[in-house]
Amino acid sequence: MKKKGFTLVELLAVIAILAILVIMALPAVLRMFSDARKNSFENEVKTVFNNAQERFVMDSISMTNGSYKWYADDGTDGATGADASHAKKLDIQNGSGTFKYCVIIKNNGDIVSIKVSNGTYSYSGTNVANASAITSDSIMSGNSYAAVSSSSDCSIPE
Repeated sequence: MKKKGFTLVELLAVIAILAILVIMALPAVLRMFSDARKNSFENEVKTVFNNAQERFVMDSISMTNGSYKWYADDGTDGATGADASHAKKLDIQNGSGTFKYCVIIKNNGDIVSIKVSNGTYSYSGTNVANASAITSDSIMSGNSYAAVSSSSDCSIPE
C-alpha cells in the first residue's frame, strides 16, 4: 500500500529553501521602507519651503527691512532684536509626527537658510533657490532636533 504525502526530509528542505529566500529578500524590503520614510521627510521639507514662501508673499505688504523667521514651536524662539516681531509659525499639517524647522527669508524673498528635522532625518540648506533643489541625497540621518531648536543656529547670517 502506497502512502500519500511528503516525508519529513522533504518538508525540512522546503522550509530551508523558503528561509534562505526570506533572508535574501529582507534587506531589500527594509531598504524600501527606509527609502519611503526618507522620501516622506523630503516631501515635508518641500512643504515647509513652499509654505514659507507663500507666507512671505502674504506678509510682504507689511514687511520692514530685515529677514523673516518662522519656527515650528511657539513662533518666537531664536528671534532677536528687530526681527523678533517678524517671527511666525507656519500652518503645516504634518501626518508623520512632530518636526522642527527654521526658515530665514530676506526681504527680497530669497531663502537664506532652511533647517528641518523630524528626529530621524534632517535637512539643512543655505540659499536654496527652489523646492526642487531639495533632494533625498541632501537629507542626513540621525537625531538632530538640537541643531534646529538652537536659537543661535537659526539666527540671521551676518
